[in-house]
Amino acid sequence: DEARYCIYRDFLGPIPKFPGDQFSHFFRIRRQRFIKLMQDVVASGDKFYRDRRGPILEAMLLLPLQVLALGVSPSSLCHYYQMSRMHAKEACNRFDVIVFWIYNHQYLSQPTATDLKNIVALHQRKHKGPGLMGSLDCTHLVWKNCPKAWEGSFKGKEKKTTIVLEAACDYNHYFWHASFGYPGSLNDVNILRFSSLYKSFYNDSLKNLEVAAGVVPYSIGNEKFDKVFFLTDGIYPCLDRFVKPIAAPVEQQEKRFTEWQERARKDIERAFGVWKNSWHFVQHPIHLLNIQQIG
Repeated sequence: DEARYCIYRDFLGPIPKFPGDQFSHFFRIRRQRFIKLMQDVVASGDKFYRDRRGPILEAMLLLPLQVLALGVSPSSLCHYYQMSRMHAKEACNRFDVIVFWIYNHQYLSQPTATDLKNIVALHQRKHKGPGLMGSLDCTHLVWKNCPKAWEGSFKGKEKKTTIVLEAACDYNHYFWHASFGYPGSLNDVNILRFSSLYKSFYNDSLKNLEVAAGVVPYSIGNEKFDKVFFLTDGIYPCLDRFVKPIAAPVEQQEKRFTEWQERARKDIERAFGVWKNSWHFVQHPIHLLNIQQIG
C-alpha cells in the first residue's frame, strides 16, 4: 500500500481533499475505493492510462463509472468530461478491460475452503440451516440492439431479446458464482447444464472443497448429509444439491419447510434487485452491439 501511495503521489500529485459528505461517493463507489482504483490502474502500467495525469486520469475512470451507474451512453457525457465521442467510447472499453484484468483473480474466482466454511457458518446463523451454500437463480437483461439474425434465439418468455445471467449468492449478496451470456430463449434448466457450477457437481471439485473446509458431514434432525446444497425454485431438476419448495404442502411440517425455503431463497432476489438498482446499465435496455463487451 505504501508503494502504491508513492506511485499515486509522484504520478498524480497529492490525494485530493473533497469538502463535505456530498463528495464521499463517486457513482456507487466510495471515494477511498475510487482512489484505490486509480492507484491500481497506475500500477498496472497499461499504456492507455500511462500518459494520463491528474484530472485527465480521473475523467478516464469517472466517465465509465457514471455510464454504468446511470445506464446512459458514453456520448451523452462526452461534453461534460470534455472528450470526443470516440475517446469517451474508448475510455469505457478500456475501463472494462483493465478492471477485469486487475480484479478478475479476486472477485471472479471460486471460493476457497475458508470461504466455504464462512459461508456455511453465515447461513447457519441467519437461516438456521446447516450445509446451506446459497441461493441459485437466473435473471434476464434486455438487449435493445440485438442483431436481427439472433432475435429468434434471444427472445423467450420475456417477449423481448434478453441475455441471461445465472448467479448464486449468500446472505450478504456476495455472488460466489456468475455465468453470463446465455440467450433468453433458454430456461433455467438448459442454462444450468452449460454452467461451471453444474460441472463442479460431477468433477469432484466441489466435493474436495467441502472436505477441505470441514463442513461435511452435518446433521439435520436424525439424518446425516455429506453435501452442501443450494436453494432453488421449482423449475430446477431434483439433484442432491438442490433444495426446492414443496409444490402443494399439506401437512403443517411441509408448510413450515416451504415457508422457510421461500424466505431464505429471497437472498438471490434481493441481490439481483440491489445490483440492478445500483448499476442502471443492467436495469435499462442495453444499447451495446457486441455481446462480448456486454459480458
